Amino acid sequence: RTSRSCSHVQPRRTMSTSFLEAAVLRAADVQAAPRAADAQAAPDLTILSWNILAQRWADKCFADGEYPLATAHDILWSNRCPRIVAELLASTADVILLQEVDAAAFNELLPKLTGYDGLHQKGNTHPCNATFWKPRLSLVWAQHRSRTLSTVLHDGQAKASVAIVNCHLEGCPSASLKRVQQLQSALEGVRHAGSLQAPHASLVLAGDFNSTAEGAVAAYLSFGSVPQGTREAWGLAGSTAVPDEACAVAAHAYQLQSVYGLDDPRAFSFAPSGRSGWHGLLDHVWYDGRHLRCVSRRQLVASEAHLDALLTMGMPSAASPSDHLPCGATLRWSGDAATAACAPACAAPTDSSPTPEQLLAEAAELLANALPSEALRAEWVSVTTPPPPCKGKPPAEALAAIAAQRARKEDLLAQASPEARAMLLRVQSLQKEARKAASRPTAEQQRAKQQATQAKVQKKAAAKAADIAGWCFAPLDIAELASAAQEAVDDHWLWHRAGRQSGKTPLEPMPSSATKAAGLHVTVLLRVHECGARL
Repeated sequence: RTSRSCSHVQPRRTMSTSFLEAAVLRAADVQAAPRAADAQAAPDLTILSWNILAQRWADKCFADGEYPLATAHDILWSNRCPRIVAELLASTADVILLQEVDAAAFNELLPKLTGYDGLHQKGNTHPCNATFWKPRLSLVWAQHRSRTLSTVLHDGQAKASVAIVNCHLEGCPSASLKRVQQLQSALEGVRHAGSLQAPHASLVLAGDFNSTAEGAVAAYLSFGSVPQGTREAWGLAGSTAVPDEACAVAAHAYQLQSVYGLDDPRAFSFAPSGRSGWHGLLDHVWYDGRHLRCVSRRQLVASEAHLDALLTMGMPSAASPSDHLPCGATLRWSGDAATAACAPACAAPTDSSPTPEQLLAEAAELLANALPSEALRAEWVSVTTPPPPCKGKPPAEALAAIAAQRARKEDLLAQASPEARAMLLRVQSLQKEARKAASRPTAEQQRAKQQATQAKVQKKAAAKAADIAGWCFAPLDIAELASAAQEAVDDHWLWHRAGRQSGKTPLEPMPSSATKAAGLHVTVLLRVHECGARL
């Protein structure tokens, strides 16, 4: 999707945050608008995403023959890491999103990426995602999921926050449903955070999607949901139909645009076998176009010679330290970024959740189109309505009734046409969403609970501060008190030393006054130490 005449990566001289001269303007919808004359204009936000190939997978795939053109030298991390670091530093991107980063690689990369802070995805024993950002950005919020690392970063210069979703979606070519569900889960988490603790003006998604620009992931991001008839096509197995369940995945509310689309069908970011095997575009950058626009994008290949080397030697090789190529973009805030941070348009994906009544109305409309018979519609509602909850294990009769419901539902789905089946699955999803929406607290209730929690924390902190202040500034002669307590401590040790010299420990307890003084002495010293540390 890129022209092949790009020069090697060089810092731009015309932008306050330099990116890549290798980035080219989009022919149709990306225009190189001049910078505003206002010196207060928000700086551009530059993004780079790269699957750097975890060493664990590099060794395994090389041993399994999945890199037929690679040599043992190409696979070694000691040879690949310096080239990866050099490429990342040369990009000067504001935000770097890496995939397939294990803990050892993250600990090695972070100190080498001078001028960056970083966050490694938690809760995953496999190589996962890592996000790095420049000091002008600060971390507000983060969410760690199995395949995505979501963050909200505040741009101190732009005075606005942006949500960044670092993705490495399910890798099986036929697992389009899982990829869509993983994206929906990540976007819902960001939307929920935006309505509470981490409001943001816009959103960027980037990473290894393991899906082409024609697949279910692109359709979901473009249209908000997966249209019926979408097909997934990557790998040598040809295209496969996307499951009907993917069309029923809950929609998202963002207005997303792709940096890399379909304008160059020859473009690729993944080519392990060079031109002799399948190669295609699996790495993408998407952004919410309401308050951000793309002014340039990174070229995937640097030149015709680089392209020929990649297709001849495959990846990883001397032409690329990973089996993926980095992708990236320069994004610019539309209008005033500070105003965008509070604009109603940016609140739409966070505060526009449909009510249970709206969800049920949409479900009823779809159900009427899917099942023309009133009797069939009533039966569908009956077999998809969950039984009332019960304490403990359900009785055998209840389990049998549930099994019969499921069997009848499968019969109705089997008898329906493909279009009607997709509608029925969507109806079931909407009914489930309506039940969840009815049971969850409203946004106002959640804010009230959060404010109450914050007030409680502040009250406890104020009480502790007052207590510390009392110890620090109370009119007590702490030196005199500590001296008296020290004498008691000395008596304590003399008491036990006498017992050791006689060969036995005294059976009588230490006098209570001395014990109390010794304890007070320790308390005084600990409090003085704590006050000094806090002040």
